[in-house]
Amino acid sequence: MTTLTVSVVSGRDPALVEQFLRSLWCDARRSSITLRTTVVMNAPDEFPIVEAWGEVDVIRNAEPQGFAHNHNVAIARGVGDFHLLSNDDVVVHEGTLERLIAFLNDPANARVGAVCPQLTEPDGTIQGSTYAFPSLARAMLPAAGIRRTRIVDRIVRRGVAMFGASARGRTVYAPHDETLLVDTVRGAFVMMRGATIREIGPMDEVSLVGGEDLEWHRRMLDHGWRVAFYPGASVTHIGRSTRGDDPVLHLEALKGLFNYFHKYGRENDVTALRAVLGASSVVRMASGKVTKRDTEAARKGWTLARTWRPS
Repeated sequence: MTTLTVSVVSGRDPALVEQFLRSLWCDARRSSITLRTTVVMNAPDEFPIVEAWGEVDVIRNAEPQGFAHNHNVAIARGVGDFHLLSNDDVVVHEGTLERLIAFLNDPANARVGAVCPQLTEPDGTIQGSTYAFPSLARAMLPAAGIRRTRIVDRIVRRGVAMFGASARGRTVYAPHDETLLVDTVRGAFVMMRGATIREIGPMDEVSLVGGEDLEWHRRMLDHGWRVAFYPGASVTHIGRSTRGDDPVLHLEALKGLFNYFHKYGRENDVTALRAVLGASSVVRMASGKVTKRDTEAARKGWTLARTWRPS
């Protein structure tokens, strides 16, 4: 019988984790999967009352911790044949667990260490979830605070349309309609081999949210493991329940990016990224056309650019 360990972090809305657990248990009941679930409560809300199926361990944080820390605590308690890392804002579709496990058990996928299913929006549309490892040039866009602007978004979309097949698996804007080996995926719902986690170790704990799984997937590659995108299984990802549009939390993602380039980039890559972040923060602080929240984020960005050091 297959043992699946699960770690899920509950944030600001405890109803989300209840919805996730019910869908998880409902799907697991249809197969011979043994579940051991760890729920990390990252907010002071009471754990919702649910009719539990399987073994559930609840960890209540006295104060909020980061994505990597919360999942690492659960992983340290032991991983099964496979381990599922999930956000709370996910609804598991029928057959998803069984199909992902079957995919990883296929001899053709013996060196696939992690797999991400198709993510869909609540209305059923496909949600982009695959990425290439970042180049320094691409990393400068979020460091400058312009990655999410309309003009950059339009340029990226046109580039994907031009390069077609070569963009598949490398950007959220490419079609997500075929099984692919990819560099990295969105960390909302990822199933990993227990053997892979035991070999490569836990995630680096360098930020509250963002970039930790990027480094983890690169570490997997360096150990001969691959990440796969498999649209034969799917989940609904409500999205934006963790990071939302908070500009301060986007700075946390930059910490993960700095850590990635510190470990895998060239000697001066992090220096260049910090310089871009510092310059853009100064420009935003000097502008009179930003909100109070954006000004706070710019000040914190300036501080991060000056003080960031590797852990």
